[in-house]
Amino acid sequence: MNQSGSSKKYIILAEDDEDDRLIFKEAVNELSSPFEIRIAEDGFELLNFLEKPNIELPHLVLLDLNMPLINGFECLETMKKDERLRHIPVIIYSTSGNTEDIEKAYSLGANYYLSKPESYAQLKEVIQKVLETNWTIAINQSNKPF
Repeated sequence: MNQSGSSKKYIILAEDDEDDRLIFKEAVNELSSPFEIRIAEDGFELLNFLEKPNIELPHLVLLDLNMPLINGFECLETMKKDERLRHIPVIIYSTSGNTEDIEKAYSLGANYYLSKPESYAQLKEVIQKVLETNWTIAINQSNKPF
């Protein structure tokens, strides 16, 4: 897990595919976002990091579904059952557009389900919307934020 000692707002991307991680980080950096991006290479690494005492929790978690060791569904379920972590907005970020996966993600507490865009330009556009969304408000609304 990439860490820094800054108090800048940060998001965590849990993604096992190295190319997807690099492209996502590059897109966030190009957007001049106020958020720092941190990476977990799988669900196990994500949960290990989040369960450390006295860490500043992320403002948002983007979670791939198909990861080794602990998959995205398992991470999501664990986070939403943990009193300390359940308030963190979680966006599923997956190649799967399967209706069953989407329904399962929402039933486990996902705040939004985002299919991975097919182009870099679309990725930047989607990331911009995600980072501009006030998730505290969006979580309390019944409709999807975008």
